[in-house]
Amino acid sequence: MKTSHNLLLLCTMMLTMACSGNNSQTEKSQPMDDATDFCCVDPVCVLMVQPYDDFPQSEAKQLANKVKTEIERMTEVMVTEVHVLPNKPLPQSARNDANTRYRAEKILKLQAPQCKGHTLVLGVTNSDISTSSRGHDDWGIQGLAYSGQNNCVVSPYRLARRDQLWKLACHEFIHAYCNWPHCPKDNPNCIMQDGHGKPNFAIKHGLCDYCGGIL
Repeated sequence: MKTSHNLLLLCTMMLTMACSGNNSQTEKSQPMDDATDFCCVDPVCVLMVQPYDDFPQSEAKQLANKVKTEIERMTEVMVTEVHVLPNKPLPQSARNDANTRYRAEKILKLQAPQCKGHTLVLGVTNSDISTSSRGHDDWGIQGLAYSGQNNCVVSPYRLARRDQLWKLACHEFIHAYCNWPHCPKDNPNCIMQDGHGKPNFAIKHGLCDYCGGIL
């Protein structure tokens, strides 16, 4: 983490980040070509975790505290408040056309009104989630984040190990709050690496030197 990076970085673009269940990718609304497009965020954040349906409150609280600890370890962002909201049901209107899973972008739309100021909303559901990606209308994903909009959602449904959920959540947090793309160095040990179809969070324990030096 480098305090001096504020003098080196220029905020010029926004992007939409999507990380798939069996892969990890970037979906761009406005392209971020490289790390020089990084937008330095306010280093103070309020984290609100929204569990859906049957996601356990106890696990949501553990996840919230772990994300706070790891984000503060990896970046300059200070999570000054953590709130775990009461469980909410995901509405039928958020399901896909086949009624087999939930559309991640619809969940983010539900969360959007709460994503104000320094508040980041992290939705978490046990259900399978999807979005349109890679030429598929309904592509199963692990998580989705709207960069610069403090809004993200994750699901352990496609994770190989549930105890890796905090890594996925931090990955999406950094997309959503820090406006940071997938690791520009494609470092396999970096938590921000694009999964290239086979994400392996087991070997990722933090940011690489490049990402950590900027964030």
